[in-house]
Amino acid sequence: MTANLTTEQPQATDPVPAGDVQFVQYHAPQIRDGDFKVTVTQTVNATSKQESIPASTAENPTFPPAKMLFSVRGPRFSLPEADIFSVFPPKGNLGDHSNVLPHIMLNRSTLPWERDCLPKQAQTNYTPWLALLLFDEDESITISTLTLGELMQTDPGVDFPTIALEKGQHASDSVTVIDVPKSLLEQVMPKTAKDLSLLAHVRRSSDDPLIQFERAVINSNRLPTPGKTSTVHLVSLENRFSDNGFVYATGDNQKTLIRLVSLKHWRFACLLEKHSFKGLLIHLKQSGQEPMTLRVPKRSDATAEQYAQCGYILLPHYLRNGQQTGSWYHSPLTPIDESSMATETVTLPTPASDPLLLFDSKEKLLDVSYAAAWELGRILSLNSKSFSTGLYKWKRAHKANLKLAEQKLIHGYLPIDKHQTPAEESECPFPTNLGNWLAGLALLKGIPFNYLAPDQTMLPAESIRFFNIDSKWVECLLDGAFSIGRVLTSDTEMDARHTSDLLSFPKMSGFLLRSEVVSGWPGLLVEGSSLVVNNMDASLADNSPLPLLRMDRLSPSVLICVFAGTLKTVDIHLKPEALHFGVTLQNHGKSFIKKLRDPDGNTITDPGTETALSISPVSLSNDRVIDISALATEIQNKLPSGQQATSMDSAKFALEMIEGVDRVRYIYGK
Repeated sequence: MTANLTTEQPQATDPVPAGDVQFVQYHAPQIRDGDFKVTVTQTVNATSKQESIPASTAENPTFPPAKMLFSVRGPRFSLPEADIFSVFPPKGNLGDHSNVLPHIMLNRSTLPWERDCLPKQAQTNYTPWLALLLFDEDESITISTLTLGELMQTDPGVDFPTIALEKGQHASDSVTVIDVPKSLLEQVMPKTAKDLSLLAHVRRSSDDPLIQFERAVINSNRLPTPGKTSTVHLVSLENRFSDNGFVYATGDNQKTLIRLVSLKHWRFACLLEKHSFKGLLIHLKQSGQEPMTLRVPKRSDATAEQYAQCGYILLPHYLRNGQQTGSWYHSPLTPIDESSMATETVTLPTPASDPLLLFDSKEKLLDVSYAAAWELGRILSLNSKSFSTGLYKWKRAHKANLKLAEQKLIHGYLPIDKHQTPAEESECPFPTNLGNWLAGLALLKGIPFNYLAPDQTMLPAESIRFFNIDSKWVECLLDGAFSIGRVLTSDTEMDARHTSDLLSFPKMSGFLLRSEVVSGWPGLLVEGSSLVVNNMDASLADNSPLPLLRMDRLSPSVLICVFAGTLKTVDIHLKPEALHFGVTLQNHGKSFIKKLRDPDGNTITDPGTETALSISPVSLSNDRVIDISALATEIQNKLPSGQQATSMDSAKFALEMIEGVDRVRYIYGK
C-alpha cells in the first residue's frame, strides 16, 4: 500500500481517506492547563403595563454574581503510558538507526501544546513545551528519582528554576530528572523556538472513513551514533525557553549541571542492520525451516516425522481409571491443507465428547484433538455467563414455540389462547450478541495459546509460521459451545436443526508471527493474497486479495492473522502514520542529503537529469546534531518555485523529512 501524503492547515477537520496520512502543524487545545474562574451574572428587565402596579415593583432586580473555580490538569512531571502510542527506534532494539531521528508518538494530539514553553508575553504562536533529547552511552548524564518537594529545593551546583506546585500535585509525588552538563546541553538542545516548533507536528490518519486518528509526534534533532547505545529523554521545557533558545535559571557559571524533568525515556543500540524493521523480517525468512509451517522440528524417526508433518504431537493422557498413556493431538492450526488430511468420521451434534475420541489403529493410540476442541468450547461458553444464559433462554423459547405449534396442529379444533399462539420463525431470531460470540470463537478468539501451539518448538523466537485452519476442529469447538442445555436425545436432535446455519464459516488460513517486530512496531499492516506473487512491484490488492478476518496480538511479541481463503502470499509493512524522519548518509556518515517531495508525497525529479531532486550534502558535526532551522530553510530554497510557501512550518517539514515504508513479502512454501 502506498500512502498519499498531504499537508493540512492547523486543526484540519476534513475526513482523511483510509490509507492516507495528513501532517498538521499543531493541534491547539480548547483550553490549556491552569486555574480558571467562571463568573455568572443575571439581569432581569422588568416593565409594567398596568398603572395599578407600583413603580417600585417594575424596577430591574439585581442578583449577586455566581462564581465557580475549576482547574484543568494534564501531565506535567510524568507521562501515563496510556498517552504513548509508540516510540522509535523501539525500546531495546539493536538495529542500525544511524540515519534516523528518534521520535515519540502520543495518543493525545494536543499534549505538546497544553502548556507554555515561552513566557506568555513572547508566546506569538504554539511552541511545544516538550523536547526529545538523545544522549550517547559515554556522555555524562545522571538520571535520578526525586520527590517534588526535593525538586523544589535549591541544589548547589545544579541549575533549575523555581517552580510552584499546582492543585492536585503534592510534595511527595515522585519525578524523574536528568542532570546534564551545561556544555553538552548547549550542543544537543534545539537552538531556537522555531526549532522546537519544526520538531513537533500532528499526524491524522484513518483505517476506516468513520474512524479518524490524530496523534502528536515529537522528533529529536540528533542522529544516533553507530556502534553505541543511545538513551532518549522526553523533557519538559515549561517556561524555560525564549525566542533565542534555552533560558538558564541563573547566570552563575559555577553551576555546570542543568536539571531537566524527564517524562519518558527509553534506550536502544545502534548496531546491526538485521535488527531494524526490515532486517528482522528478512531474517525471519532466511532462518525459517522449509516450509515455514506450524509444526515441530523435523524428526529422525520416519513414523514420528509422518505425524509431525500433519501437525501432530504426542501428549500425556490420563485415563478415567487412573492409568497414564499417550495420545495424539493436533491444534486447529494445521501445517497442511484440509484436502491432504486423513478423513475421520465426525458426527455432530453430539451429547458428549466421547464419540469424538478417534482411535489410531496403526499406532494403537487415541486422537483426542476433536474431543479436546468440543470440551474447550463447552468450558468457554459456560465461562461466559451472558452467552450461556442467553443461549439457554433462546433454546427454551424455541422449544416452547415448537411445542405450541405441534399442539395446534394435532388439536386444532380446541380453542387456544391468543397469548399462547406460537410465534413465527422470523419472530424468534438468533440473538445478535450470541451470533457475534460464536463468530469470534470460530476465529479462535479466547482459545488458550497452548491449544494453538501445544509445543514451544512450533513457534521459536523470531519466526513466522503459516497454517491452515482445520474446519472439523472448529466445528467441534462450536458444537461444544452450542451444547448448553443439551441433556436429552431430543435436545441433540433439536440442536441439529440450527447448527448447520448458525455454525457455518468460510475456509480459513493464516500465520503466526513471533518477533521483536510485533512489540517494537505497533503500527503493522498485513495484506494477503491467494496467488503466488513474485513481482515485488505488484500490489497484493490487485492480485486476488484475501479478506483479513482477524489480526490480534496474543502476547507482546506474538501476532496471529487469519484470512478467508487459502493464503499464498503475505505482505507486512507499517502504517503510513508510523513513518519516521531520516536522511541519506554519505562520506562514511560525515554528511547527509535529503530527497525532496511534492505535496502528494512523490519524489521530485530534476527536469534536466530526471534524477531525484535533493539538497546539497550537509556536513555533520561530531555530536551529530542537525540544525533544524537551517535545514528547513535549505529545503525551502531548493523546492521548485511552484511548490515553495511563504514559510516552512512543521507540517511541510515533516512531509520532506519522512522516510518511505519498508515492505517484506513472504510466499508460502518458499
